[in-house]
Amino acid sequence: MDKINVEVIVPAINKKYEFLLPIVMKVNVAKQLMTGIVCNLEGINFDNENLMLCYIDKGEEIGSNLSIEEAGIKDGSKLLMV
Repeated sequence: MDKINVEVIVPAINKKYEFLLPIVMKVNVAKQLMTGIVCNLEGINFDNENLMLCYIDKGEEIGSNLSIEEAGIKDGSKLLMV
């Protein structure tokens, strides 16, 4: 299974994280998993329903029902979780 490395920036806590994601994973599943990891690491709680995963360079929300590959997320992509 092909995987890509992405950097996710979380401005609410002024931190960034690196994740290794399978290209066939749906964006909404990846967002839930990444949110859970960030919450556990930082000892905080985010409302997962209202969080958006965005392309940092375009400022657009990434479609939740797309796979990582379909969304055009590439190895080394920088994403924004807001």
